[in-house]
Formats: sequence, C-alpha cells, structure tokens
Amino acid sequence: MEKLEGIIHKATQNSRFLFHWRCKKNAITHLYFANDLMIYHADQILVEILKTFLDTFAGLSSLSINPSKNSLYLSSIYVELQSSITTFLGIQYKALPVKYLGVPLITTRLTQTDCISLVERIISRIKLWTSSSLTKIKSKVAIFL
Repeated sequence: MEKLEGIIHKATQNSRFLFHWRCKKNAITHLYFANDLMIYHADQILVEILKTFLDTFAGLSSLSINPSKNSLYLSSIYVELQSSITTFLGIQYKALPVKYLGVPLITTRLTQTDCISLVERIISRIKLWTSSSLTKIKSKVAIFL
C-alpha cells in the first residue's frame, strides 16, 4: 500500500491534476482502509492519470482491481461523464447513499437521522457489555457471601 500511496502522490504532481475543491486546502486525494480505496474528485483527465498509475501498481505488486467485486460511486457529475468513467474503468456504477463501516456515505452533511442506526447499534453493544459486567459482579458477590 505504500507503493500505491507513492503512485497516487506522483499523480497529484501532474499539472493536469485538480483537487476536489473541499480537499484542496489539506491536499486530500484519497482514503483507504484495509482493502478499500476512496478517491476524491473524478474528472476524465484524473481518471486517466489514476488508471495509468493503478496499472503501474498492478504491474509492480500483482494486485489489481477486480471489476466484479468493486463499485464506483460518483456524485455531482454529468451522466455523460459518469458513463465515460465507468466504461473506461470497467467498474460497475452504484448510486449513493451507501453505508461504509456502518456510516452512510452521502454528498451532504450527516444529520441525526442519517446516524440513527449506527447510534442504536452502539447503544445495544454498550447495554450488552454493561449487563454482562453486572452479571459477573453479582456472581462474584454471591461467591464471597
């Protein structure tokens, strides 16, 4: 993954590369977690640059994108560009919102309603943890009496 990091960094040095307007200040181009990669800002030029570098990465590492196991999520772009990018990459397009690690990925600011299911899961795990801890404490007390 360090090689991929270097390859993406090199892609940002290309004079044709443009950051997403919200990511430019901090120079955020992508995030990855385990085997998931999220690239921010896609236009035809950037996609061509990144595909070239991803192909280079695949050649160096023998790791490549499996189109049948991957999805492409695009927002705020014209249908023609969306079609062009999906055809060029050969990856299926899916519409947002989608949940990633339990958190909805949307193009707007998260609201309380967007996070209800995540908060409910956290609360249920805390209740399970506290009830199991209390059970252990009660049984220890009973043993000592």
